[in-house]
Amino acid sequence: MAQSGITLDITSYLDKFNKLAKDMPFLISKSMNDVAFQDSRKQLSQDMEKNLIIRSKNIKSLKMFQIEKSTKTDLKVEIKHKILNLGLQQFGGVEKGKLAIPNRENMALFLGVPNKKVIPPSLRIKTIMKRAPRSRSEARRYKVKSRNLFILDTGVFMRVGNDIKAVYHFVDEARHTKKGFDMQSSVEFSYNKRFSKRFNVNYLKELRR
Repeated sequence: MAQSGITLDITSYLDKFNKLAKDMPFLISKSMNDVAFQDSRKQLSQDMEKNLIIRSKNIKSLKMFQIEKSTKTDLKVEIKHKILNLGLQQFGGVEKGKLAIPNRENMALFLGVPNKKVIPPSLRIKTIMKRAPRSRSEARRYKVKSRNLFILDTGVFMRVGNDIKAVYHFVDEARHTKKGFDMQSSVEFSYNKRFSKRFNVNYLKELRR
């Protein structure tokens, strides 16, 4: 029985794979740098926008992130912000505003809204703030349930004969806001998500040479 065989020289392939094995530190280093420049900076900028009170757009610019690149003999990447120390910071503050407290007694007595009833849309504070004038002298311009309403610094009022009665009282409200930003977690997220893809791309490029 006749037999035939095929001779295939795989020396060149073995040489290529051996070279790739030797170049592995370089491939890992390049992939680490690619993630830092192409992914981590964008992720950090997005996380800053989401979690911090940004007063200057320059602060979250990609150019503000300084990257110390990895080398094949030192597989380490350092990402720093040129101005801020963002290792782990939490920012707090007080946001001041006004809280409108309805005068349910006057609403019941002069506007026909019993104490336990839902305030109708026409008397809700958002509606009034959009439509009512900001001075007593212009109260005649806006009327709800036969009463002229107007807005002052201390609240919302209505004309009752020659007198005025409160519909809402404005009180100062302070809300403490606290935001946190963990730079390390942000960078870890980008590496866990993108490193494999960057490495595969670099590996295939080297394999095709």
